Order: sequence, then structure tokens, then C-alpha cells
Amino acid sequence: MRTLAKALTLSAALILPLTSGVAVAGEQATPQGRGGNQCAKPTKLLDGANPLQGWHMAGPGSFSVEEHGVIETQGGMGLLWYEAEKFEEYALHLDFRLLDESNNSGVFVGFPDPGDDPWGAVREGEEIQINDNPGGDPQKTGAVYNEKQPAARASNPIGEWNHYKIVVREDAITVHLNGTQVNHWVDDDPRVDLSEGYIGLQNHPPTSVQFRHARVHKICH
Repeated sequence: MRTLAKALTLSAALILPLTSGVAVAGEQATPQGRGGNQCAKPTKLLDGANPLQGWHMAGPGSFSVEEHGVIETQGGMGLLWYEAEKFEEYALHLDFRLLDESNNSGVFVGFPDPGDDPWGAVREGEEIQINDNPGGDPQKTGAVYNEKQPAARASNPIGEWNHYKIVVREDAITVHLNGTQVNHWVDDDPRVDLSEGYIGLQNHPPTSVQFRHARVHKICH
């Protein structure tokens, strides 16, 4: 969720249930490029005993490391961004889990180096929302924040893992949630350049959201 307006101002498929140890079938394949070629080994962003390696915390709050490489938002409003590499034309895969319906977070893509300013990603990137609260913020999971609402609700029940596949290609974002394409947005914000940028996770007070298994598959040409 963004608390600043953006003027300072993110073939329906079968929804497959996820459990804490199961990923979405069919979402593990490396995406194919225009010529049908698959890229090499994906870049793992959250992995192993030190899942925060390569990440930088901008602004207040933090992310704690839980069991099995899971990270959890603490406090905020801040931004954990992967400073080790910026990406162009890719599919981002990650799992997230809401422990309560009031939980709120987001995945930011396509923003330039924000340094220690958590609002840099808000101004110059796009946020794919995480929010299944039936009330409150009208931007729900799968929305490109303040740009386009999801075409379908495909979230798993609170407490279960969900899988995002977010494809960023040229000036477009395509969002898949648990195997269902829920959004496609061609960006028209002159401040945003999706052709190359960083990836970030929002920690939104006072709620906590968990993440795991984040990886990037680069799209080949």
C-alpha cells in the first residue's frame, strides 16, 4: 500500500491451492523469450541461511529472518530492496503469506537506486499490492497500485502461502497469482522506466507479512 498519492502521487488458469511447503504447479519453468529460448539458472534473491544477503533496508522498520529462509516484515514504513543487481526483462517469482486479514505489503519493481529513501520506489517504480483485507484500502492483492485493479481474486485463505509471478517486460507488467493471470498493465507514467530497475519489498506498519523463495528468471531474446 502507498500512503502517498501517486502524484507524489501495479486464459484464466486453474487456481491451485498452496500449503506452506508446496509451490504452484507450472510456475517453476523458466520463462521463454521472443525466440522461445530459455535463460540460464535463475538469480535467487531469498535463499539459504542468509536470505537477506544482497538486500538493503531503506527507511524505518526491518525484516526478521525466520525458519527455512522465510523473512517477515517488522514495523516500517520502509523498503527492503535488492541492491546486488538491477534487472531488465524478467519474471519475478516469490511466495508470500498473510497471517491476518489486516496484513498489508507490496512488491516494488522498475525503480532506480533509492539509497535510503523508501519513497523512491513509490515515486519512480510500480507496486504490486498485497492486501486481502475486505475493508480498508481498496487496492487489493494483484493490483498495480493506483493504476489497475486485478481482474480476478485468486488469493489463498489467510495463513496459507501464495505465489506471485510478476513479469516485467519493456513497459508492461503482467501479474500471475497462484497460477491465474490477474493483471496486465502497460505503464504510462513518465516518471517510471520499467526497462531496467530494482526489486523491493515493503514493510507496512503495524502489520507483518512473510516472504520466501524469491528468484528472478531473465527473459531471453
